[in-house]
Amino acid sequence: MGLLIKVPLLVGCLMLLINTKNALLCAAVWGIAVLVLDVLVSTEFHVGVLLWGALSFLVALGYFSLLNYLDAKGWWWVAMPAGIVVLMVV
Repeated sequence: MGLLIKVPLLVGCLMLLINTKNALLCAAVWGIAVLVLDVLVSTEFHVGVLLWGALSFLVALGYFSLLNYLDAKGWWWVAMPAGIVVLMVV
């Protein structure tokens, strides 16, 4: 179920990154969405849900910043597949 929401969300975040070049905005959208999904799926709210959302935000910030950095050099396609797998797991 999570992949049905995460894949279109990731595509949307990548399109947002292409249009705005703002990695922080894309990471915030990703982190908030993952946090909301975790809250909806979890049976009880605890600190682990918040930590997972924060970890997801930090990983997404690193990924989108790396893509933004590599875009100017033309090497973004090298980091794209690995980052997609990492973000889907986190």
